[in-house]
Amino acid sequence: MSQLILPGDAGPGDVLAGKKFCAGTVYNGQGTMPNNGAVSGAVASNGGTKTIPSGYTTGGTVTATTDSNLVANNIRSGISIFGVAGSYSAGTINPTGNATPTQVLSGTTFSSATYPNGSTGTMANNGAVTLTPGPSNVAIPAGYHNGSGIVSAVSVPAGNVLSGTTIAGTSGAMANNGAVVMTPGTANQAIATGYHNGSGYVKGDANLVTGNIKAGASIFGVAGKSSVVDTSDANAVASQILSGLYAYVNGVKLTGTIPSKTAQTYTPGTSAQTISAGQYLSGAQTISGDANLIAANILSGKSIFGVSGSYPDYQLMTASDATLASSTTTVSTSSTSMAQVKQFRVTGPRGIIRVKFDFGSGNAGTTTSAQVYKNGVAVGTLRTTSSTTFVTYTEDISFSSGDYIQIYASTTSTMYGPQIKNYYLCGTLPTVMTIT
Repeated sequence: MSQLILPGDAGPGDVLAGKKFCAGTVYNGQGTMPNNGAVSGAVASNGGTKTIPSGYTTGGTVTATTDSNLVANNIRSGISIFGVAGSYSAGTINPTGNATPTQVLSGTTFSSATYPNGSTGTMANNGAVTLTPGPSNVAIPAGYHNGSGIVSAVSVPAGNVLSGTTIAGTSGAMANNGAVVMTPGTANQAIATGYHNGSGYVKGDANLVTGNIKAGASIFGVAGKSSVVDTSDANAVASQILSGLYAYVNGVKLTGTIPSKTAQTYTPGTSAQTISAGQYLSGAQTISGDANLIAANILSGKSIFGVSGSYPDYQLMTASDATLASSTTTVSTSSTSMAQVKQFRVTGPRGIIRVKFDFGSGNAGTTTSAQVYKNGVAVGTLRTTSSTTFVTYTEDISFSSGDYIQIYASTTSTMYGPQIKNYYLCGTLPTVMTIT
């Protein structure tokens, strides 16, 4: 038997509850669509909604409620709300009031005469603040306080607060002793209870030393010195006591004034040496002798400590034109200050030596200088020339064995220097021995 297919495509949800239907393969089916009857309600015209339940309704009325402020003048120009086009622009609405962002809680918006286009508050929201008193002022933070903040209570014992001072409503009862000065005596002294400002002290005495306390006695732990005894029978004076030593005469301390001279050795020289009177010679005073202090070691014509010399002066040189040393090469310098250009060292004799040298300028018109030096110190006459013609200069100077005899020179132009040549040392050497 074939299945009966009825026309239609309705399902149970498409048929009102309580009603039957046939469609397709469903025969005598039961509808499940809810019957809501008449549905009515009110909706705010500025954004409210009304939910219509699913199912069948016989109809109803949704009434739009209105707001008297939903007008164009209250809506910003260029904006439309529920079909109402805004016409407000700056200057059209003039808010009143003088609030500023710092006077409005942070996160809250507002408008005022100063801020007609609106602004956001910046006043800090401190909530409930708890403050604890201290030795200095505690700042209350600026901003909003919700009224639940507190200042912590402080417990102040009156005995711990200085008299005349009030802390957290507690008047002090501690005595103010200020600066207490105590002088030690033979009995103990109590230190008063209360505040001391730190400037008080127990007196000291610079005389509380062992030397001022009688032997066998003790004062504040300082024992008397064993030497502090009766000295009324002593009769010495300071000038009878060695310097650095002390004596007590009739209770008075005397400091000795006699100087002490330790062992000394005196080496005879060119001037007298005196040992002053009034000294205590604590060591031997020795006048040095010298085994070489004999006539044969003293230059003839000289006397040392009464010893007349007999040694002939063989080392005395005299100036002459006899050449002893020479340097004929021409030398120069570009130095603008005196610089060494020639040098000889004389060893052995002493006396007078003759110095010769030829000197001229390296360029006509350039001023140059030359001078005889001994051991780096100028001893000769300063010679100056701007001529290229050589001139021979001669000078006699004194010298000792080991001296350096030098020529120094300089120029006023680093391009042209002095010209020095034919440097000679001349003299007659002493006769060391004569054989007849």
